[in-house]
Amino acid sequence: MKIKTLFLILCITFVTYFCFAQDVIPIEAKRNAIVEECKKYIGTPYLYGGLTKDGIDCSGFVFTTIRDSTGIQLPRTVKALYSFVRIIPEDKKQKGDLVFFKTVESRISHVGVYIGNNQFIHSVSDGPNTGVIVSSLKENYWKTKYAGAGTYFPVELNTSESYIASDKKSENTENIENTVSYTESKKKTNTFNLDASIFMNWNLFTTDQFLFNIRGVTLQVHGVYNKWKLHPGFGIDFKYEPKMNIFQIPMYFSLSPKDFLRIYAGTVFTFGKPVLIGSEQEIRSSIFPGILGVSWQTPAIKIGKTGLRFVQDISYTIFNKENNSALNFVDSIVAGLVFQSGLRLDIYFN
Repeated sequence: MKIKTLFLILCITFVTYFCFAQDVIPIEAKRNAIVEECKKYIGTPYLYGGLTKDGIDCSGFVFTTIRDSTGIQLPRTVKALYSFVRIIPEDKKQKGDLVFFKTVESRISHVGVYIGNNQFIHSVSDGPNTGVIVSSLKENYWKTKYAGAGTYFPVELNTSESYIASDKKSENTENIENTVSYTESKKKTNTFNLDASIFMNWNLFTTDQFLFNIRGVTLQVHGVYNKWKLHPGFGIDFKYEPKMNIFQIPMYFSLSPKDFLRIYAGTVFTFGKPVLIGSEQEIRSSIFPGILGVSWQTPAIKIGKTGLRFVQDISYTIFNKENNSALNFVDSIVAGLVFQSGLRLDIYFN
């Protein structure tokens, strides 16, 4: 039991270090990393809907380069990016910020990444030069289409500086109407999210062979508080695993330091007499320490106040022998290591 508890603590330490390592990187270093990543795509052909070096569009270029260089997950479309960022004055824009253009009538329809010295990198669909290129804000064409710059980086909390925000309710206006401070913009963040997920449970092991096993299904309900940086939450699962002859209810606390990442740990209540998969050996479940897990999720496909995501989850649940002594390493992995693949529905509350 002591060995498993130590293993659980080491896993939590490792995962927590992995999750928070990016947060200590200075913003200036992130900005430089974005520029370097953008330069790698120069010459990539334009492809509507593309996200790779085989072909990429303007918003896909922003989405992919910023995600791969910093882990920051931005919206996928130009319109969503413009709604997401905080509009800033011209003299405040820095490397890594976004620049927007009205290339189709009077609506925001194009985006690029600012790299300093009035230059930006973007993916262009037509004109003498197409694909990912470097352009200047002083070029006649882009100067006449320029709509403004926006940032997704946070401002220091002790700053008294305010930012100019364009009225995004109407893209036809050319006038800047609202002054919004960082503190005021933070209030627009959803306070609370509720999500529900359905998973297929599986693993790749039995006691005597390497074999793909569908173990059962899980229904998960989880809530997240968004006003704190680490996004703490609480979840409860309803897990049915017929191959182990059990029904389990894990209850756990979670942290979501990134939009695509969640780590959690808690207790597990087990109903039924668990057996080891691939044998008839009866084993015993542990209430606490119970479960440790981490899950990754794709960006949400948002529809109003809801969002749909694909989720991949990996968890480890503690089991022991009938006499409450520790299982050997292989048996503990067969019994406790579970992969869960499924869909998550997010519901956003103001």
